[in-house]
Amino acid sequence: MPRSLDNLHQRQVFMRLLIFSLITAMVWVFFSLFRTQQQTQIPPELLKLAEPLNPTIDTGVLNTIEQRRGFSPQELQTFPIYRIARDTNGNESVSTVGSVATPLPQTNSNTVGTPVSSSSATPNSTP
Repeated sequence: MPRSLDNLHQRQVFMRLLIFSLITAMVWVFFSLFRTQQQTQIPPELLKLAEPLNPTIDTGVLNTIEQRRGFSPQELQTFPIYRIARDTNGNESVSTVGSVATPLPQTNSNTVGTPVSSSSATPNSTP
């Protein structure tokens, strides 16, 4: 008899522990779902991108595109392409593709990193 009482008591303790664990797991799942529902929001940038497109055509933009200047292949062949090169001493020079580099004017050490004006950076070449 005492053995069956001990066995019954152990089963009751095990059942209480099992029920308590089940309730804990259910509460944990409930609060996890509740927290993710509160935190899951779509950023405003994505909402703006998801707006429907305007189906009307802006003819002003089309007219602006039509008025842009186009270049013929002959004009593009003579179009200068400028390149700024830096030698091992840190001196910069401007050259066009297929020409000899023209050294840029020296700047003092206090103005390192300042942009060079376009009038001094253009090479002596005829377009």
